[in-house]
Amino acid sequence: MKKIDYKHTAFHSIIAFYFIWLIVFIGLISTSIINFLKKENSILNNLFIKLILLNLIIGGMLIIVYRLFKNKSSL
Repeated sequence: MKKIDYKHTAFHSIIAFYFIWLIVFIGLISTSIINFLKKENSILNNLFIKLILLNLIIGGMLIIVYRLFKNKSSL
């Protein structure tokens, strides 16, 4: 039986989280655009902006961790 490579498993988990993040980000952007064009609720527009900025920060962190894994520098 092969030994489990935890770094390889963690790498693929990070890639999976990135693609999940991408789907959520696209959903937030599309919902925000639809809400902006219909002009139904202006309070939601402010909430969507905050959620999108938070989502961009999380996505940036995922990309940084991915690059650290790819470069094998500190992880």
